[in-house]
Amino acid sequence: MAQEYDYLFKTIVVGDGGVGKTALTIRFSKGIFTEDYKMTIGVDFHVKTISIEIDEGLITCKLQVWDTGGEERFGSIRPMYYQGSLGAILVFDLTNYASFEHLLKWIEEVRTNIKFEIPLLLVGNKSDLPDQRAISMEEINQFAKDFNLYYIETSAKTGKRVDDCFYVLTCLMAGLDIAEIKLRL
Repeated sequence: MAQEYDYLFKTIVVGDGGVGKTALTIRFSKGIFTEDYKMTIGVDFHVKTISIEIDEGLITCKLQVWDTGGEERFGSIRPMYYQGSLGAILVFDLTNYASFEHLLKWIEEVRTNIKFEIPLLLVGNKSDLPDQRAISMEEINQFAKDFNLYYIETSAKTGKRVDDCFYVLTCLMAGLDIAEIKLRL
């Protein structure tokens, strides 16, 4: 019997190669982490159903998470996978300043290929490596403010806040006020 849901959301995960997009999506969808990920060729696809508690009860949301290849050579095929996306996670590596500098390019690519405004969630991954951190909170907060983005730091390796980022994006896609939502983690 098919599982019932209130919402079906297609989401895309974008960012430079090596920032942890695949690790995040697999940690979220399957609850596992491995050290030896292969480069995503084009796009990979994961599905997970989550529940969000609101005042009226629970809403059930089925997420189709499209993990895109971040390397430049996939730039010509990535846009075809954006169609129908209702939200995007912009991932950068907290230990790689260049991945932070490239976020504007990713925002532009998403907005160019999706003709209406969708929620974008900024995610700084690899928070488990504080000694290697290359981007200050001040820079991240200013960027998030400039582009009106909600920001979360995650570690796909430890699982820290991985579920949170997908739950927050789901709330944004559903038009829910994040301040009023009780995340079920």
